[in-house]
Amino acid sequence: MGLLLGLFSGFLASLEHRALRVAHDRDPILINLLRFTLTILILGILGIALQVITVPEQADWAYIASSLVLEIAIMYTYVRALQLSEQSLVGPLFGLSLVFLVPLSALFLGEYPSLFGLLGIGLIVGGILVLRAHGTYSLTETLRALRTDRGAHHMLIASVTAAISMTVIKGSFISGIHPVNFGFWVTLGLLMTFSIVAYIRNVSLREVNRASLIAAALFGIGQISMYIGVSLTNTAYFIALKRSSIFFDVVIGKFLGGELHLEWKVLGALVILLGVVTVILG
Repeated sequence: MGLLLGLFSGFLASLEHRALRVAHDRDPILINLLRFTLTILILGILGIALQVITVPEQADWAYIASSLVLEIAIMYTYVRALQLSEQSLVGPLFGLSLVFLVPLSALFLGEYPSLFGLLGIGLIVGGILVLRAHGTYSLTETLRALRTDRGAHHMLIASVTAAISMTVIKGSFISGIHPVNFGFWVTLGLLMTFSIVAYIRNVSLREVNRASLIAAALFGIGQISMYIGVSLTNTAYFIALKRSSIFFDVVIGKFLGGELHLEWKVLGALVILLGVVTVILG
């Protein structure tokens, strides 16, 4: 069940990427405010139905507070990256979170990678370089492009922070807090934080459009799938399957966004997916 939720989350993530790209001119603070509003509603309804919404134990608040800080950093850099660059470029770059997650989960969660897992990490990195090459395998040109692409910079920061965040989230589940209850309190903190920021910045709700609402709804459903899925399976396996969004990013970016250099992006996505499969088999 956890693995199926990983695949489902990947599909939702790619659809959200497309919606965010359409809403590229919307304020990232507004978009995140919409995300958390819809997510807290969904989590609240689900939590009440399951009777799992309770005040966390004192020890659990450390996990919740840490996750809150990490999520704030992720949400802004993630949304901004998708607004600055092509979906089929920066969407796959978020797959680097798996590269950082494997050693973190081994160190803090006891989920040790095999030799196949390490090989998979190398394939993922290589696939990202191919994806960014845009018509040439020159490593120098690829690295130069990564240094100058603002959207790529934001997504790389988001990927590192996401790996740390996933380690904290899984650690909280191991400590005993229910996934839906954890998600509810973290999302409530995020909603309060971004509400204050939106008020200070005088963000207008009149900027809300259909694309931003669709992105928010997709995010909410994806978050619930993530919390439950991670609690049911190996953290790295779940995130690896969530990287199925890579293929959807490339295809949707071409046919809905008219993005160019599809052949290199498909090749890069294939290599990344091969790395994902290798990690799972390992």
